[in-house]
Amino acid sequence: MAAHKAAGTEEKNLDKFKDEIINLYKNGYDTRTLAKLYNVSQPVIRRRLERLEIQRRKPLYGIKSELYTAKDGHKVQSTGELIICNFLFENKIFHLCRKRIPGTKLTYDHYIPILNKYIEYLGLDTEQIYKDNKINRKGSTDRKIAIYNGLKLNFLLIWPKDDIMKKLLNDKDIQNLL
Repeated sequence: MAAHKAAGTEEKNLDKFKDEIINLYKNGYDTRTLAKLYNVSQPVIRRRLERLEIQRRKPLYGIKSELYTAKDGHKVQSTGELIICNFLFENKIFHLCRKRIPGTKLTYDHYIPILNKYIEYLGLDTEQIYKDNKINRKGSTDRKIAIYNGLKLNFLLIWPKDDIMKKLLNDKDIQNLL
């Protein structure tokens, strides 16, 4: 009963953020990120979206998952990549998505030619799960990082635990374009 009461209190506190939550979700934020932002549990966010009759997206990231379409038409693999792509587009920063890293068979998530900068969103729930799931695949995290370092490429790594917007806004190169 106490847990149910606390959940009800959590949901009530979200009332004043209803429009903001809808907007963020429609712009690519996932329920886990929204829960973190509003300091509530993920089921609370899911129930709220359900009550507001917002169509839920398939969760997460993966080879078999559907691609998301960003505001600029780019196809990306995760909600994290979607947030990054929409941020770059909304701030009129020309960028490319999902092309090959020069001299390799690996693809990058985002590239900003004017900065010669790559942005990688390392997209599952935790770093360890991501590393464990990618061990035998060509695009493994460790391998990508080693390639970026080996080729002396300018890159920004963003993990799911990071605040995506904060990472982008705090990057000195990107700040110069805003």
